[in-house]
Amino acid sequence: QQTSKPVDADRNQGRPLAYHVYNPNSKFRRTDPGPPDFCVVVTSFQVPASFDTLRELVMSLGGISLRVASVSDGGDVILYGVTDGCVPKIKNATYEN
Repeated sequence: QQTSKPVDADRNQGRPLAYHVYNPNSKFRRTDPGPPDFCVVVTSFQVPASFDTLRELVMSLGGISLRVASVSDGGDVILYGVTDGCVPKIKNATYEN
């Protein structure tokens, strides 16, 4: 079972993160949990987080995965991951026949 911890908005500079989530780990300590395995943002299905907000969050997390939980009025939840969206570099190679 994963452990999640609500995020303190003051420490998070007002960004809309809802939780830091930690996978089971025998070294986990509440007083010094280390970096989370991923973070969660909760948004409304009707008013989703803007692209700029998500981009800013991804960049601010420094490599920690971001999940977005979009909640409908009926209580349905769609959870999806967000990445920095960079395109990997392709090595330029010359092929000979």
